[in-house]
Amino acid sequence: MTVPRSVRVALRIASGLLLVFIYLPIAIILLYSFNAAKVATWPIRSLTLDWYVKAIGDAGIRSALVASLEAAIGATLLSLILGSLIALAVQRYRFFGRETISFVVILPLALPGIVTGIALNTAFRAIGLEFGLLTIIIGHATFCI
Repeated sequence: MTVPRSVRVALRIASGLLLVFIYLPIAIILLYSFNAAKVATWPIRSLTLDWYVKAIGDAGIRSALVASLEAAIGATLLSLILGSLIALAVQRYRFFGRETISFVVILPLALPGIVTGIALNTAFRAIGLEFGLLTIIIGHATFCI
């Protein structure tokens, strides 16, 4: 089946406009992050790296960045290992509960994030696990698997 040229052109234009709609606000915010003025004004008169220097100099921001990187690396490793093992088991073998495991793995994607978060919160409290980096890693890995 061939698609008429006019439809292809219209789809390309629509795709381009959608990408501009999504990425233009991000680009503007990024540009404003280099603005030397304390208040966002247009046009931007001068650019500076002072805001980034101040952010890097703040111990709280550095601590948050390190915690975010630890959580990201931990969740990535955990989900990579568990997801790969589950995928191999479900793809290669036929066993009782195979469909249930597939369903449980897909469930966090199908449910709204708030429902998954409340379920994890309840599970953590039920087993007595305190909130911290470990629970953040488990929560992110649950979604990433």
